[in-house]
Amino acid sequence: MTGGDRPRPVWRTLVSSKLLPLLRARPSLGRLLLPADFEAGAPPAAVLTDSMWRRHFGADPGIVGKSIHLDDQAFAVVGVVPDAVLRFLSQPSGLLDRVQDRQVISPNLEALAGGEARLLRYLRQQRDAPWFQVVGRVAPGRSVAEAWSEIAVVAQRLAAEHPATNARRGLRVTPLDAWRTANVRGTTTMLLAAALLVFLVSSASAVFPG
Repeated sequence: MTGGDRPRPVWRTLVSSKLLPLLRARPSLGRLLLPADFEAGAPPAAVLTDSMWRRHFGADPGIVGKSIHLDDQAFAVVGVVPDAVLRFLSQPSGLLDRVQDRQVISPNLEALAGGEARLLRYLRQQRDAPWFQVVGRVAPGRSVAEAWSEIAVVAQRLAAEHPATNARRGLRVTPLDAWRTANVRGTTTMLLAAALLVFLVSSASAVFPG
């Protein structure tokens, strides 16, 4: 991010037009990105996280409507959202937890990627994109198992259409809470076991005092 007293590194999250509404995000200032912001030729727009707004812009309520420069490209700040909007999509040990004070959300458009346009163009042409995250909401009255069955059909079709990259790959549906805690589940289990052991030792000492 340029245009201030010095360049500052920021973490840009490129999103689709439906992600923020899907997460039922609510702006704490201004507005969210609108479908019009994702149309070709639309003026570049961006949303700041609350920590970014407070740390780098002094919680200035007049930030909405002003421009910031990302990779020397001007983006109009249209709103501010709570940090939890993006933290909700990261695992506790993930990178986003360490950069929440410098996060900017912008449309996933190649024309708005600035210096990352060439990389984004390349990644879009690759069928192997482990960095790409897809988030959805299970329809009312449907179960995760049913959603997984439907995704399995999609995986089979992709394997047939792209055997070189998808023949040995599948898709699965994981509840967001389970995915977010996957990295810490083992540690949590160990801590609970250790606490239980301490409790048992303390209980034994109370029953059989030395």
